[in-house]
Amino acid sequence: MTASTSTPTPNASATDAEAVTAIVLCGGRGQRLGGVDKPLLLVAGKPIVMHAIERLSPQVQRILISHAPGNDAYQNLGLDCVADHAAHEGPVAGLAACLSHVKTPWLLTWPGDAPTPPANLTARLAAACGAAGAVSVTAGSRRQNATLLMTRARAAELVAAFTSGARAPRHWLDRESIPSVGFPESDFLDADTQGDLAELEARFRRGREEG
Repeated sequence: MTASTSTPTPNASATDAEAVTAIVLCGGRGQRLGGVDKPLLLVAGKPIVMHAIERLSPQVQRILISHAPGNDAYQNLGLDCVADHAAHEGPVAGLAACLSHVKTPWLLTWPGDAPTPPANLTARLAAACGAAGAVSVTAGSRRQNATLLMTRARAAELVAAFTSGARAPRHWLDRESIPSVGFPESDFLDADTQGDLAELEARFRRGREEG
């Protein structure tokens, strides 16, 4: 899934979609739904991950799917995939696996079980990034640690922290004082429970009726 094959200049701004690669993180356990592969669950007749990709595609140059090793389901959907180095080690593990495949100066991470990334996600994050070279998201009162926009150099720092034992991205975000941009909590509803799935289904149904 690529928006373009052109190569952006190294100092290109993240406000330019050509300068950004999105990594959609699909390597989770899905424990709260009985161990299912949540991004592949159907909502409105389509896998959750495909809804996310459709919304992210206009905002980035390329989309990579990070998935657990040995899982060919995403490749069967025709997606651009990278297997994690080990199974179920969290969102930074997906970033670590994909980083060498990122050729753009900026990258965006997004959880694969959340089908409704905002249409202005990359633009708003890019505007707030500043000198930090990275920015996170707060939805409602909760920071979304799996959604980050950052330079490739900053991503390498986060991966280095992960490989040295700091498994949770929040520790790096706090230590580096990474800024955060607020979004409505409803934009970041993911498929953690059967209730979440029902709400997502209802939301897409309302969208079809209103559209």
